[in-house]
Amino acid sequence: MSVTVLIDARAPMAAATVYSVTLLERILRQVHELDVYSPVARDVKPGTTLASYLARKTVTVILPAGVAPETLLRPEFHQRFALHITWLHDPTPSAVREAVETLGTEVVVLEGDGLYDERIIEALLTGEAPLRITDEHTADAPLALRCVLADLAFDAAHDVMERSRAYAASGAIATRSVHRMSTYLKSLRRHVVPQLERVTNTAAIRGIENRMYANTFKGAMEFVGAYGYRIPVRGLTRLFARTNITPNALTGWSVVCKLAAIPFFALGWLWTGLFLAWGFVLLDSVDGKLARMIVRYNDMAEVVDRRTTLASYILWYVGMGWHFSGGNILSMPAAAGFTMALMALLDKLGMMYFVRTFGRSLLDYEPIDWWIHLFNARKNLLAVLMLGLLIGRGVETFYLVAGWMVVTFLLHVARIVWVSLAHRKRRHAGEAYQESPS
Repeated sequence: MSVTVLIDARAPMAAATVYSVTLLERILRQVHELDVYSPVARDVKPGTTLASYLARKTVTVILPAGVAPETLLRPEFHQRFALHITWLHDPTPSAVREAVETLGTEVVVLEGDGLYDERIIEALLTGEAPLRITDEHTADAPLALRCVLADLAFDAAHDVMERSRAYAASGAIATRSVHRMSTYLKSLRRHVVPQLERVTNTAAIRGIENRMYANTFKGAMEFVGAYGYRIPVRGLTRLFARTNITPNALTGWSVVCKLAAIPFFALGWLWTGLFLAWGFVLLDSVDGKLARMIVRYNDMAEVVDRRTTLASYILWYVGMGWHFSGGNILSMPAAAGFTMALMALLDKLGMMYFVRTFGRSLLDYEPIDWWIHLFNARKNLLAVLMLGLLIGRGVETFYLVAGWMVVTFLLHVARIVWVSLAHRKRRHAGEAYQESPS
């Protein structure tokens, strides 16, 4: 069944900007990105091109009289986001019905002054009508509705949004609370309730931006991230959002930084190497935040980043060991470097095994894992190495962080074994219960 999206952008705050993107454009970007990156779009039927699939997703936007669409969109919007948009300027109810009926038999109704979590829009686009999503803890949540077009009972005397709100409040349709939707975000290793919020004034935007940013930070992080660069990254995210610099460009710069640090570490230019390493850490954090804030995703950039990170860490450690050893691979500094590289590789393999076995990351599996990761060696050791160099104890600090990585790895191994045994015990207990006589 074909579906169209109807957005009422007549409210003045639809033109308000959050991270330099208007609320209306944010919704349009979300609809496009969910088309491209959702499992539904990836599971296109054989013989159907992705382009023809996307062509079936259309958007109708109701604007105030005299407002040009270009004033609500960033210049690069039409170059990046290929949506079929019908613009209606303060139309009559019959004009809205005529426009929507030509595009679909079901309609998703949204309000242009609302902030919608992608999970809400995805649930509406992929769900079955009629469906309303709401937040009972918010008095004036924006409308999030999917329904059969005929059920709205358009007539010349009632505005389309009046009919939509009346239908949503009738109690005749299924209602889903955001607090009952899935809240766990595997990529962020944390629980976040889907955002459904109306923006009522410009004074509230700064606080909204800060909450949105806080919700994009990973739940389990190293100490330097949780209490060090969180605020600078927020400022950089806000700064880059005002420019035409894309998340992909930042990802590219971060890859350059982490690869460029390798020879500097090996040649003994440790401060330059550390500067580049921190440049990677910061940009690696900013690119994901920026992508979420301006709703611009790219799977390929993420793949490139992931496939170069572990190799870069390993070569950092080997390079530093080469420098501190003076090129003697049989020396203690070289052994420390090789040990760090081995620990990084084995730790990564352990994390991959845990995710594949238990379906989520070990790093936030239980509160103790959060604490272990807080003092994980990986990024924290960069700060410790800097302190060691400042006090003239570089090689001694290198030995210290090598031992730290061994301890981190052993703690992770202990947790993997503990969780595995606990699951096996519970499974055996369940099987015994099922086999017991009634």
